[in-house]
Amino acid sequence: MANNTIVRGDTFAFKFRITFADETPVASSDVATLLITFKASTRTESKVIFQKTKEDVIIDGDGYCHAVFIPEDTQSLMYGTYYYDCEVTLTDGYRKTIVNTLTLSGETSVHGGTNNV
Repeated sequence: MANNTIVRGDTFAFKFRITFADETPVASSDVATLLITFKASTRTESKVIFQKTKEDVIIDGDGYCHAVFIPEDTQSLMYGTYYYDCEVTLTDGYRKTIVNTLTLSGETSVHGGTNNV
């Protein structure tokens, strides 16, 4: 499980690779469904905060899935650590789920002025 940290409300772009068992990269046409689910907990009953689908992801020729969380996805959330999983089901029925964490922090910069200390 990878942990990433961003400032709440920033854009977060990430990628992950999907291959067949022989390490051959999948093509977009090989992916039946792709679902990225963002939650505050890994518990099944935890409320889904937002989701992304195959239509929200770019799958390149090397089997990498490129996804983006936009500012509106996280700007109203509390600071802290959240969980997201990427579940991919291929047309042959093979399914793979990757779980990661994303920590939302506050920013330290000052906008529109100076910070005289």
